[in-house]
Amino acid sequence: MRILQRKSFLLLVLFLAVLVLVAFGHLTNGQEENEEQRVGRLAPSFQLPDLSARKIELKAVYQKNKVTLVNFWATWCPPCRVEIPEFNRIYQEYRGKGLEILAVNTWDDSNPEKIKEFVDRAGMEFPILLDTEGNVATRYGVRGIPTTVIIGPTGHIREIVVGMMNYQQLKERLEQFL
Repeated sequence: MRILQRKSFLLLVLFLAVLVLVAFGHLTNGQEENEEQRVGRLAPSFQLPDLSARKIELKAVYQKNKVTLVNFWATWCPPCRVEIPEFNRIYQEYRGKGLEILAVNTWDDSNPEKIKEFVDRAGMEFPILLDTEGNVATRYGVRGIPTTVIIGPTGHIREIVVGMMNYQQLKERLEQFL
């Protein structure tokens, strides 16, 4: 009897996961047009605290770099967790060549200490910003995470990528914009 209950539970979880993925697909369907319309525009400015409660201003970051990646993520997001090592690797390779990554933790109800523990375990060396209310994500039109906004040195959006990226995809984009 217990085996049947476990199988039923696993099937229910699997069904719910598929349902969430399908719903996410419908929510983001057609979103590309909105994102394409934002490409070329000035990135919405923001100031967010990092894990040390120090305020980081987007404009101060992009003006110092050739490319700034603003990556919206959360600790509970499986695709975000998968792409973190890819961002770590690309950061190690390109931070001396004009790249900065701002990892904006959003829609995450974890407290800053838990986020810091996660960041330390994941080896994230780039700035982690806290968008606890989700206001910045909303201003950027983020509907699903991970979402990465690529910003040039003048503050203009060069590309918006919804979904997980691997090392090769990141590298191709950076080579194009650096």
